[in-house]
Amino acid sequence: MAVPTKQRVAVADLIAIQDCDRLEIIGGEIVQKAPPSWRHARAETKYGEILAPFNRKAGGPRGPGG
Repeated sequence: MAVPTKQRVAVADLIAIQDCDRLEIIGGEIVQKAPPSWRHARAETKYGEILAPFNRKAGGPRGPGG
């Protein structure tokens, strides 16, 4: 018995799908990404708080941005 071959997808196939923005190509197949966990969101917020003092505009009174 022959094993059916899967057709590999291209970026154009991914772009053609309009109803979902959480897709990626893995191993030639379109796969839906898992949503980030609450732990990830919490860590992202904490790092944003820590790095906030370095988020300055270039040419500002305290020097260039980070």
